[in-house]
Amino acid sequence: MPTFNWNENIQNVPIELCSTLGSGVKIALFDTGIDLNHPGLDIPEGRRFDATDPNFDPQQPFIFGNGDVAGASFNQEHGTISASILIGREQGSDGIVGIVPDAELYFFRVFNTSNAPKKIYFLKALEAAINLDVDIICMPYFPN
Repeated sequence: MPTFNWNENIQNVPIELCSTLGSGVKIALFDTGIDLNHPGLDIPEGRRFDATDPNFDPQQPFIFGNGDVAGASFNQEHGTISASILIGREQGSDGIVGIVPDAELYFFRVFNTSNAPKKIYFLKALEAAINLDVDIICMPYFPN
């Protein structure tokens, strides 16, 4: 399968990072929504969280927030793109893969249905990500 190595085009990246697929790396992605039916993404239910849910508990994130983080009225595009760039494995003939397709992605919705960012959602997600012992926290958005 042909692949596109995203890291080859980033300047000053150590050569060993240009060949890794991210195996064993845990990444928390804080974003809007996500299309869980995207064919190139596989994010198990135990790694999807909704920090905007009033019942979300950062101390026990597997009890709350395990439901579908994609809502019909919710912006899924940005989160789907972000996740695809990180861990995507496109099923099409082009064979394009993400930067670290073998990494474990933990997705946190940190915007409510009106797309209004609130720092409390980021803080709750950050606490949960730390409790989950992630290696990297990716925040393509930041609240005002």
